[in-house]
Amino acid sequence: LPGTRSGAALRLGYHFDEAFLGERIKIYHDLTAFPSLQTPRQLIVLTDFGVRSSLTKSMFSDLRAEFNYDHAPAPGALKFTSKYLVGVGWNF
Repeated sequence: LPGTRSGAALRLGYHFDEAFLGERIKIYHDLTAFPSLQTPRQLIVLTDFGVRSSLTKSMFSDLRAEFNYDHAPAPGALKFTSKYLVGVGWNF
């Protein structure tokens, strides 16, 4: 496709979570970075962190923030984006 880029990149990341109050509340953080092997300044970073709380044995609520950075975004796109999410889910 015209205007697309391709190249090799590393994928570096980690996941952290910690439970409190007997697994009732959990905090977590994920980070993934994609540095270009050709041009190390070209970097994409995806990260999120949040708090998950059990409402019942199988139902939970989740409060999360997501942040993304792209050194060279597509035309019209932002280098830095953020989202704040509130959710309810079920474990089954």
